[in-house]
Amino acid sequence: LIFYVPAGIGVTDLNVSTRLKGGSVSYNLEESTGKLRVVYFDANQNSDLTVNGTSTPIELFTIGLLASDKTADSSVQFAITGMSVKLSSDPTDSSSMLVVNTDSAKVTSEVVEGVTFSAICLYEGDGVDLIPSNKKAVAISVTGLEAPVSIVYDDGESYAVLKYSDEMSKKTGVATYVAMFDKDAPMLNFTEAENYDLRETAPLGITFGDANNDGIINAQDALAAVNAWLRKTESLSDAEILALNVNADSRINTFDALGIVEAFVNQSEFAVISKSAVLSTKD
Repeated sequence: LIFYVPAGIGVTDLNVSTRLKGGSVSYNLEESTGKLRVVYFDANQNSDLTVNGTSTPIELFTIGLLASDKTADSSVQFAITGMSVKLSSDPTDSSSMLVVNTDSAKVTSEVVEGVTFSAICLYEGDGVDLIPSNKKAVAISVTGLEAPVSIVYDDGESYAVLKYSDEMSKKTGVATYVAMFDKDAPMLNFTEAENYDLRETAPLGITFGDANNDGIINAQDALAAVNAWLRKTESLSDAEILALNVNADSRINTFDALGIVEAFVNQSEFAVISKSAVLSTKD
């Protein structure tokens, strides 16, 4: 993997997804070219690399970046400029090299200062399995906070007390909150600072997969997802929808139960957490 890092941006860490097993990672940033080169393989036993789970897209690495110098530019661009996978350990088998097309793997990041807001839609309900078709889940990242605070959103049409996600915040590197909103709520409104009330109190928190809110993710939570799908429980609250839809799709069903089991057995990361870092804001 070759990842372009703009001048003035440093790499603080690079973490391997819990879904990727069998090797170890090495990386180095060549500052003169801005190329971050990443290699993942088993240098000791030459064992096969595996990816567990069935959800897609599959996240491989999380790269931590930090601006070391202020820039006069209003935005900076990052890009994956090269990616390849060897399907065989045979060094003479040139046909086993899979080259990934990275032409569209580019993103522009806005340079901001102070307290600012950005938002992404995690998923929308389709009315088939428990998530109403008029609802959507939104993740809101807030820059410039010294510590998590309580945040209330009110644009005159939509109102919500945001739930703070420690998992998403660690993933994005920015304080990140979630809430359910009406599907027609404009995404642009979630970027407007005047729609937020920040209060110097501890925020309400959410732990994805923890259906019964006991602080532990285990088989009871997986059974809660199954019972919800079997309609053994009443209509779910917004908080229960957020906690249970760990696959971040339009439904709560047995796939979420399997995702919860995979999390507490294999310590894998929920897709809903990954989505908070990879989706783009859209109106």
